[in-house]
Amino acid sequence: MLTPHRTHRRELLDAPITNQAELAANLADIRAVNRWLGGSTSIIRAVACVITDWELARPQAPITLLDVATGSADTPRALGRWAQRQGIPLQVYASDLRREVLAEAQHYTHGAIPLICHDALRLPYADKSVDVITCAQVLHHCDEHAAIALLRELKRVARRAVVISDLVRSWPAYWGARLLGLVQRSAMSRHDGPLSVLRAYTPGEVRELLRRTGLDGVVQMDGPLRMTIRLMI
Repeated sequence: MLTPHRTHRRELLDAPITNQAELAANLADIRAVNRWLGGSTSIIRAVACVITDWELARPQAPITLLDVATGSADTPRALGRWAQRQGIPLQVYASDLRREVLAEAQHYTHGAIPLICHDALRLPYADKSVDVITCAQVLHHCDEHAAIALLRELKRVARRAVVISDLVRSWPAYWGARLLGLVQRSAMSRHDGPLSVLRAYTPGEVRELLRRTGLDGVVQMDGPLRMTIRLMI
């Protein structure tokens, strides 16, 4: 089956936010999709592979983790709960560019995760200053120039690992997003879901981005609709 062409049409989530209630409904839909399709689980699995043995070698040192462009912070919340169950000293932070989004994250996490407002392409951190960086469902929002800048910036700040999760562009993923729209309450979700798939990269395109960026990384499918990218530090 042929892969659909990548579109550059803008998602509503990337436009100025004028309706906070609609944003809240959209983020709730994204959380639900992450639960249904295992988005947070795939990141936890990848992070676990990176830090479990490392943590055992240095049990007294807390591990810092920053989730970039966090949305409503469901991914860092899930990571924090996983680490607590495993007895791993993980200090989780989350960031996003827009204060409207962070307000929803504050509400969803009940203030349990420190939230920081900044641009993912210009992280206000020194080189190698955060142990692990995660970034979920963000790469498809970027054109090629911004995607390369994002990959380089995440790699610059991470000391141990970068784990990225994103959609895969395909016709099954597109029609799956259309079907999900039938049960989503947010008009923004119904609009952006299929468009997100059409904006997404294929694994081969991500490997080419990594080659152009000069970064080493592993790109693997994580089910039929998503992929996980791990940058080598």
